[in-house]
Amino acid sequence: MGIRLLAGRSFVPIDFAAPKPAGIKHVIVSQTFAKQLFSNTNAINKRFGWGMPGQTAGGNFVIIGIVNDTKYRTLREPIKPMYYVPYSGFQGFTLNVRAFGKPESIVQPVTKILQSIDPNTSFLGVRTLADEIDETTAGDQTSATLSSIFGILAALLAAIGIYGLLSYSVTQRRREIGIRMALGGEPKHVAALLAREMLGITIAGIAIGIAGAFAAAPLIRSQLYGISPQDPVSMAIAAAFVVAIAIAASAMPTARAIRTEPSMVLRELG
Repeated sequence: MGIRLLAGRSFVPIDFAAPKPAGIKHVIVSQTFAKQLFSNTNAINKRFGWGMPGQTAGGNFVIIGIVNDTKYRTLREPIKPMYYVPYSGFQGFTLNVRAFGKPESIVQPVTKILQSIDPNTSFLGVRTLADEIDETTAGDQTSATLSSIFGILAALLAAIGIYGLLSYSVTQRRREIGIRMALGGEPKHVAALLAREMLGITIAGIAIGIAGAFAAAPLIRSQLYGISPQDPVSMAIAAAFVVAIAIAASAMPTARAIRTEPSMVLRELG
């Protein structure tokens, strides 16, 4: 399962034998378990137990090892303190088998081995870890897919809006551009002027959008896993996308405008 031993030792055959004197059992605990019960002290060889509320817990569990924290049922659940005991012949159990290669290829051999040990063994289900993960994250995957689709549509609508607005703005200034060029303005200087103005508008829009994203962050925090609502990489990618759209939106009409003959513009004014 990829659970790493951090301190102490793992289980050995003697740990699976009959209970030790006074019902002592060797157990392995998680990091959170060790910190919660024993703070910063060394938890190895410490004892603990459990009992009903209002009763004093016994001390029949002896810690022999500490492992890293893990998720148990879902990826979203908080880290819980856990302890592991040696298998002691429960009527039902889950057997996890680590495979090299395709896990489906070992299902039949493992099934035959278990049935050779006990022909009465029945199997409630044989699944891969990938299947388990897909099932527990099905809702999240659906939400992620829908969010991605709506996000792409929103980005396309925003791109169309930005393109139309900036293109219209440059087109409306066609006469101004012609007059500037008639008075001796060079095309590159006129283009740089328009680019600075368009960039200023774009940066102002990005700033407003980022402020809105920060304000809406608490509303979407519960829908995210492994990423912050204020993720700087995501914000940077979105800002770069908007800047690219703004450049494309202003480049073509600006190029058309600076290619216009100043004399034509002056005749239109007359």
